[in-house]
Amino acid sequence: MSATVRIARLALAAGAAGALVLSTSACTSQVPRADVASTIATQFTAKGVPIDGGTVLCAEDLPAKIGRTITCEFTSDGQPVGAVATVSAVEGDTAKFDVVTQARAIPSAVLAKKVDAIVTDQVGVEVQTATCNGDLQPSAGATAPCTITSDGESMDVVTTVTQVDGGEVNFSIDAAGDAR
Repeated sequence: MSATVRIARLALAAGAAGALVLSTSACTSQVPRADVASTIATQFTAKGVPIDGGTVLCAEDLPAKIGRTITCEFTSDGQPVGAVATVSAVEGDTAKFDVVTQARAIPSAVLAKKVDAIVTDQVGVEVQTATCNGDLQPSAGATAPCTITSDGESMDVVTTVTQVDGGEVNFSIDAAGDAR
């Protein structure tokens, strides 16, 4: 995914010595963090990726130099996602940057909600409670144990990451004794 936005130019002036005034300036170019965040939100939303609250957070401005990067953060359906913006071109006062998503761990509370929804939707069993012991790390084969309760009976299950694709973490749910 690519984005092009105008960059802000900041000029800094240095001062005087006696009656002789020397002025120097150092120009730095950067894409304001708010512009990077807004562009990421707009581009991902247009591609059908829900961004919770429509909010993308970038901790700093993006220096407008080819190869420079910043990492921004957002959540999609409760799942934290990193978005790395990398400047790919600078022409005049315009910088082009590409965005690649990075997966983050699925927090245990979010994982429990996803397990509840998947078991209810795909198995047809109404889950009263689902709890998970630990976050599910974003690497193939990573696991996190969970317990679901339905009709007063508890069952231990294991979530296992099957694939990580950019910012998306796919996982399977198996009965604890059946985990692969």
